[in-house]
Amino acid sequence: MVKNGKAVTTAIQVKKILITQPRPESDKSPYYELSRKYSLDLDFHPFIKLEAIPGKEFRKQKIEIQNYTGVIFTSRNAIDHFFRTCEELKISVSQDTKYFCITEAVAFIFRNSFFTGKEKYSMAPMVQIKACLM
Repeated sequence: MVKNGKAVTTAIQVKKILITQPRPESDKSPYYELSRKYSLDLDFHPFIKLEAIPGKEFRKQKIEIQNYTGVIFTSRNAIDHFFRTCEELKISVSQDTKYFCITEAVAFIFRNSFFTGKEKYSMAPMVQIKACLM
């Protein structure tokens, strides 16, 4: 609001927050900590629905996973569906394939869920990934 030619800000007390993702499964989520600390009412409503591509539809796209020497994972869903698709279609991925994760959180999921010690992976941000590819 502008009053007498000067910008005047009025503080709005936040009491109820809409969070555009599913409710976290763990009580250790930072959302719950904020809720307790500031007495907030949190409503979780996802605005996006992710669905896996069935193996049959994936085959129609004629993607040959074995032809790729690297994979960039952008989320937990990407990791889950990549390995599910490989297993469903009985695709064996070379042990020389390099995996990149765009965030530490994604790398943590990869490392704790799928990493057997033979794969090569990096937690490098996209800038570093681009540099590695040049």
